[in-house]
Amino acid sequence: FRRVVHFFLLTLLFLNFAYGEALSFGTGSDGETTYQIDILYDFQDDVAGFQFDINGGSVVGVSGGAADAADFSIDFGSTTVLGFSFSANVIAAGSGTLLTVTYTPDENETGITLSDGTIVAPGGDILTADISDSFTHPADCNGDLYGSALADMCGTCDSDSSNDCTQDCAGVWGGSSV
Repeated sequence: FRRVVHFFLLTLLFLNFAYGEALSFGTGSDGETTYQIDILYDFQDDVAGFQFDINGGSVVGVSGGAADAADFSIDFGSTTVLGFSFSANVIAAGSGTLLTVTYTPDENETGITLSDGTIVAPGGDILTADISDSFTHPADCNGDLYGSALADMCGTCDSDSSNDCTQDCAGVWGGSSV
C-alpha cells in the first residue's frame, strides 16, 4: 500500500520588507557568515519523520518550527537534515514552517537547492514526497552576495555614490561637453 502526500518544500529567506532590513545573518564560531532560511511545508497527512538534502551550502544548525513544537529530534550533517520523534509525536497535517536551517553557502555558489527527501507517516509508511525548490542569493555588480555595490551610468561598480558619473550638457553620461 503506497500512500502519497505532496510535500512542497518551499523556502522563505529571512527578510523584513516592512522595515527594509537586510538579510538576517550572523557569524559562526569560525568567523564565517551564516544565513538562515525557513523551510515551509504543506502536509496532506500527519508526518512522523522527514529527511531532505540541501545542496549549495553547508548546514551548521537547525531550530524551531513545527518540528521543534512536536518535540522532534532533529539531526543534521553538512548537507542532510533529519527529524523524527522518539515518543511517537507527529506534525499534524497542514502547512507552516517546518524548521529554520542555518547554513553557510558553498564557495562560488549563488544559491541552494532542496532535494532528495523522504517523509514518514505514523506507523512507518514511507510517503512519496515532491521535494524540489531552490533559492538564489542576490549578488551585487561585484558578485558579492548581499553586497551593496551598484553600477553607475558609466559602468563603475562600487558603493560610493560620491564618485558616480554625471551627464554633461549634451546629455552624455561621463561626457566632457560644457
